[in-house]
Amino acid sequence: MAAFVHDSSLSAAPEVVEAIASAVRIALSDTVADDMTRRRTLTGITNREREVLSLMASGLGNRAIAQRLSVSERTVEAHVKNIFRKLELPVTERDNRRVRAVLTFLGSVGLKDPC
Repeated sequence: MAAFVHDSSLSAAPEVVEAIASAVRIALSDTVADDMTRRRTLTGITNREREVLSLMASGLGNRAIAQRLSVSERTVEAHVKNIFRKLELPVTERDNRRVRAVLTFLGSVGLKDPC
């Protein structure tokens, strides 16, 4: 599935995004973690950070996002750190902050029950 997620030409289709979100929901079925993701919103996220989140949801890594946006990889890293901070996603051994951020984004753009 990792190769599938990172193929940006395939992941642009809404049905693919929904399939990925469903798989992630199953993998992260912990009730507490689900509730935390549901409560998060994109309040305070800038337009550029939303753009970065959208590309993250497409399966792109920081380097590919930087190339797509014509910025440095370090700039993308700064946006990602800001996204994590604004979404209150602390570093933990149990959760993947990038996945949590993408789930929050998917929920904000109308995907039913992102968790």
